[in-house]
Amino acid sequence: DYKDRNLRFEFAAPFFEDESQIRYRCFLEGYDKDWSPWTAEPQKEYTNLDSGLYTFRVQAR
Repeated sequence: DYKDRNLRFEFAAPFFEDESQIRYRCFLEGYDKDWSPWTAEPQKEYTNLDSGLYTFRVQAR
């Protein structure tokens, strides 16, 4: 059922000592052309996605 075409990902890096210093970037294969800029926000939302196969990737530093 693809009538709700929105996705929201929430993530964490639990092994970092100072969570306030963690930065994330995301990439949705099949949708994004490049990685997102680094951000402190531990979430990413996509709206109006077409049906298809996607792989969500996140990196932390």
